[in-house]
Amino acid sequence: MQNSWGKERRLNKLKKDNYFLILAIDHALSSGPIEGINSVENVNNLISFSEENNIPAAVLNHRYIQHLDVFHKTNIVVQTMGLVKHKNNINKVPLAKVSDVPMIDATAISVQINFKADNIEKTIQDISAIVSEANLYHYPVLFMVGGDDWDSAEDFNYAIRVCTELGADLIKIHLPSNPDELKKLTSFGKSEPALLLAGGANMDNFKTRLTCAKKIGFQGICLGRNIFQSNSATETLKEIENIFKENKI
Repeated sequence: MQNSWGKERRLNKLKKDNYFLILAIDHALSSGPIEGINSVENVNNLISFSEENNIPAAVLNHRYIQHLDVFHKTNIVVQTMGLVKHKNNINKVPLAKVSDVPMIDATAISVQINFKADNIEKTIQDISAIVSEANLYHYPVLFMVGGDDWDSAEDFNYAIRVCTELGADLIKIHLPSNPDELKKLTSFGKSEPALLLAGGANMDNFKTRLTCAKKIGFQGICLGRNIFQSNSATETLKEIENIFKENKI
């Protein structure tokens, strides 16, 4: 399906050169004020870093944005789903309407889905309603897929198919950690939706995962802790550029 002119323009605003690069700063609602984003000052500094280093976009909870200094270059991806800390394995719930988004001049919206959660049926209904409303406004929708591992390549592929069926324009997802399952993944072409590697924890094998994702057709990355909990955030950005910029692999 061809995107509308407006949606295509907005998608391009989330790219640095030829690849998607999105900074996730929406952790605090569900994880608490974790290191790196534990104050408004920290987040303002992170946005300044983003603007200085040409990171195209940041994911933020829209009611938190009002506490930040006004910024201009970095595009906003509004997180429309969330949940406070919870011990049970349940999906996040809608917290914002797409009609709230124009007030902060956002470029895209984000939803969240965890395929291993207990309330998956309700979540699919909620996401479908959000996507339908987003289409009316021609906003791209980023699907953030929860869970740090996949039991099989088949489960991984099925998760991508479900997100596609539900109307995703971008899918942030982790690769399977099992090397044998990773080898079973087929290459993904540059068709809709674009796959973005989920950054996850600040891990030593970050570069290896980036390289693998690029080789099988991922079109970028959505990351948080690998930037705001890194001792060398600028070096991390250089690694991403070296791998995802055209003709690097």
